[in-house]
Amino acid sequence: MNHIFVDRRGGRHDAVTVRVVVTVDDGVLNPMTTLVGRLTAEQATALIDAVRRHLAVERSDR
Repeated sequence: MNHIFVDRRGGRHDAVTVRVVVTVDDGVLNPMTTLVGRLTAEQATALIDAVRRHLAVERSDR
């Protein structure tokens, strides 16, 4: 489980506990989450963006 702190408005940060599994099919990311809390649409988008950025860094390190 990870604690993800997401806030795109620059305000208070909310902790959301999630488990994230990301598969890659033909170069397309398919993130799936098991939520312990609920994510807003904005938080879900920010989480997926964070996963994409992380994977981009991982690829550039290889």
